Amino acid sequence: MRWVLLAAVAGLLGGLLLWEPRAAPPPPSPRSALPERSRGPVRSADGSTSLTMSGSAEQQLTEPFLLAHLRDAAANDPAHALVLADEYERRFPSGANLDEAVFLRVRALVNLNRPGDMHAEAGRFYERFPDSRFTQQLFQLTGYAPRPRPGGQNLPHADP
Repeated sequence: MRWVLLAAVAGLLGGLLLWEPRAAPPPPSPRSALPERSRGPVRSADGSTSLTMSGSAEQQLTEPFLLAHLRDAAANDPAHALVLADEYERRFPSGANLDEAVFLRVRALVNLNRPGDMHAEAGRFYERFPDSRFTQQLFQLTGYAPRPRPGGQNLPHADP
C-alpha cells in the first residue's frame, strides 16, 4: 500500500513539474471586433450598401473605429471593404478622412478585379478630392489620372 501511495504522490509531483500554463487566447481580429450586425449589409435603391445593427452597436461605430476596420478590410476582405466604405460615407459625409475611405473603396475594387467600377470610382475620387494626399497613391494603384485642370498641378492623364 505504501508503494501505491508513494507512486501516486510521485506522479502528482511529476505532473506539476511538467505542467505548462495555457497560452492566452489570441486577441480578436479587427473584423470580429466589429459590432454584431443584425441582418448584414442591405442594398438601397441607389445601389449603395449599409450595415443594419442594433441600437447599441450603431452607437459604437465612431469615425476612427469604422476607418480602422475599413483599412483592414481593404487589404484582407475587399467585398466587406465596399460595405464599410459605403457605411463610412453614409455616416460621415463630411468626415475628415472621407478621401481615404473613397481611396480604400477603389483599392477594394482593384482587389476584386472590377476595372470598370474602379475607373468610375477613381474618376469620382479625382473630381471630389483633386488635392487629396491619396492622389499619387491612387495613380500608382490604378494607372488612372485626372484630366488636367487649368492652372492646377496634375498627374499625366491615362484614359480608362
